[in-house]
Amino acid sequence: MEVINLKSLLIKNTGFQAVSHVVSLGIGLVTTMVLSRYLGVERFGQFNYIFAFFYFFISINDFGVAVIVVREISQHKERAGDIIGAMLSFKLLLSAVSVLAAWTTIWLMDFSEELRNALFVYAIVLPVMALQLPAVIFQVLLKMEYPSLIGIFNRVLSFLLLMIMVWLGYGLTALASALTLAEFVSLVALLKYARSFVRPVYRFEPKLWKEVLRSSIPLGVMGLFVASINRVDFIMLERMTDLQQVGLYSAAYKVTNLLELFPLMIMGTIYPLMSRYAKEDQERLRALYKQCVVYLGAVAVPMGIGITLFAPLIVKLLFGAHFANAAQGLMALVWSTVFLYLALPSGNLLISMGNEKINLILAMIGAGLNIGLNFLLLPTMGFVGAALATTVTYFFLLTSSSIAAYTVLSHPEKMSDSRDRLKASATIEKL
Repeated sequence: MEVINLKSLLIKNTGFQAVSHVVSLGIGLVTTMVLSRYLGVERFGQFNYIFAFFYFFISINDFGVAVIVVREISQHKERAGDIIGAMLSFKLLLSAVSVLAAWTTIWLMDFSEELRNALFVYAIVLPVMALQLPAVIFQVLLKMEYPSLIGIFNRVLSFLLLMIMVWLGYGLTALASALTLAEFVSLVALLKYARSFVRPVYRFEPKLWKEVLRSSIPLGVMGLFVASINRVDFIMLERMTDLQQVGLYSAAYKVTNLLELFPLMIMGTIYPLMSRYAKEDQERLRALYKQCVVYLGAVAVPMGIGITLFAPLIVKLLFGAHFANAAQGLMALVWSTVFLYLALPSGNLLISMGNEKINLILAMIGAGLNIGLNFLLLPTMGFVGAALATTVTYFFLLTSSSIAAYTVLSHPEKMSDSRDRLKASATIEKL
């Protein structure tokens, strides 16, 4: 078995991703400061509503395929070109369905003309995202410098295009167009560098689709439930209250959303290793999982305490005096991010061991809990109620996924779907 120096690997990959994270964080903060003042509370809420709305369709657009492709290529590298090429054709078909579903939903809902036009334009980003599938090779080969550098390019280009739109005095549709253009240009760069490591063999391969979908469908359905947990509060706020509440909630959410880049960056390196160790060495998998929980917890808890204490100052500096009330939501919402940091290792562990269905069940329960709490809290508490609902939901996901991960590691023969996963992997190897 290949010996991997985890410390040096994490230092290298995390170093590149840290630079990307710092640049993204800096640009994101400056962009937020400019747009919140340029658009005002209500239109800033509309701008962020665009991303909340498409979060659901982005989940449909991927349907868990990318995660399973990473796992399968990690275990069958010699089949990388065939797997990526075949699943890319599937993702393009899926993206066409996603765009049509998005446009139909936009047409049927009662949006203002400006918001409706912006949503129509931003729907084009769905096929662009589908074409990013070859980028999984960077994660499999643990060469995170490439997506990190491309990510920096994307954020810089997005920022420049947005600032041009602001300078010209344009509205939401122009801002959405700028972001879509930046995604397309970044896609071209991503595909160019991905070809250095893998050349996809483009073809329709229903047999391979079936085997990958066997594992990805639970993740895809789970993604819809996660989308409900993460973004249904925006939709419900817009429907049940007003855009003022959406704007204030957007401010709090923008801060926590930027903070969530760090654990996702770490797990981008850890997940392929978990997938490999799940097949080759479960003792190393157990040790790696424990390290992740400890290290992410050491970052998350002090972060939560600090932001809770300084929330009014943070909101005032980033968004201005008009957003002052958003601090109440941020104090509650930041703890959902703390719980996310601690829950991510468990979720990734369950997937790496072939237990996607456990994540699906927990996400389904979490989505129901979140929607129920929003119905209960929004009429009287507004956006603060949405923040509390999200935080309670993530606490449930943390505790339940941690219990499931511990049980799987202690008794893998009782809870794992690894037999089905290995059969699927064997079929992929033969195709």
